[in-house]
Amino acid sequence: MSLPLTHYPALSRPDLLAAPVTAALETLPWADQVRVAEIDPALADTAQFCEAYGITLEESANCVVIVAKRGAEVTHAACMITATTGVGSLPHTFPDHAAAHVAGEYDVPFCPQLPRLEGDMVREWLGADPLRCGWAPDRDRERPAAWGAFLAAVTRRPPAHGVVKLQVTGPVTLAHALEPDDAVAAGRLAGEIAAWLAANAAGQVATLGDRGLDALLVVDEPALAAHPMPPRVWDPLRAVAPAWGLHLCCAVPWHIVDRAEPDVLSFDLAAGGVDRSGARVLTRLLARGGRIAWGVLAAHRPAERAAHAAWRLSAGLARLGASPAAVGSSSLLTASCGTGRLSPRREAEVTAALAYVASAAR
Repeated sequence: MSLPLTHYPALSRPDLLAAPVTAALETLPWADQVRVAEIDPALADTAQFCEAYGITLEESANCVVIVAKRGAEVTHAACMITATTGVGSLPHTFPDHAAAHVAGEYDVPFCPQLPRLEGDMVREWLGADPLRCGWAPDRDRERPAAWGAFLAAVTRRPPAHGVVKLQVTGPVTLAHALEPDDAVAAGRLAGEIAAWLAANAAGQVATLGDRGLDALLVVDEPALAAHPMPPRVWDPLRAVAPAWGLHLCCAVPWHIVDRAEPDVLSFDLAAGGVDRSGARVLTRLLARGGRIAWGVLAAHRPAERAAHAAWRLSAGLARLGASPAAVGSSSLLTASCGTGRLSPRREAEVTAALAYVASAAR
């Protein structure tokens, strides 16, 4: 039987708050939304707390406070986030190593793309020379190089929440790689490629389902800002997985995202933040139950560390006009883009920084 939790308006129980917390709450317009409950200090560990008070791990989150110093200025960022994941590519040479890394170091494991073995995100799908090789709807497509190792890794060590991430290079991006000078032809081709990608992804989704795992299928579209297309182009892909998402490491075309209604939007927060249009779209996405994968860490910048990611996330959440506690449970943390062209050491640094900000102790 679970122990009871009695919630009070936080400012009505300053005896349960540290003095700096009380002072900070008194400055916030949404302080009346914040609640506090008294617990047994001996049960403060996350796992013990959840078991004793009947709170699931999915409902819980830890708060990480980062202190950043720039000259004489000291700033703080408090983040409540539930999970970390990667964008797609990793710098590993051996599939077994890559699969073990994603299964052990990320909260939402993902099937990695390995540029050192497969080439970049276009060549991975279309071959070494897409313009010369061409493409046809009946073209064979093998599984990613890491697929077998990844499947074995998540079978041995399945995530508690039962979700893993797959990604494909999107039909818009592939179509414009094949038809760079003819937008009309690229538009026609994108629909065919989407159906082809969906047929390939469906096999992976089904295999994961046989193992009791749900797939989040993320469509990577770096060309979307330069070559916008109607959201219906992704219909075949959204139909094959329990959930689907878009990853955009480009200027985000917010009007297209709004119409596409992905279950998850992954974007490069480090590139330009969130403007007013983006804030409105993200607010609507969250209101309908979607999630945001915040690309908080620019992995290609060697000096980027956890403090940069935490501050960037804090600014992004503030742009939405919501409390971190309200948005955190619908958020994921990622690097701004894949780390496939970086070093394994840098990937380890990125993983550690994301885990630190996200608070791995759940």
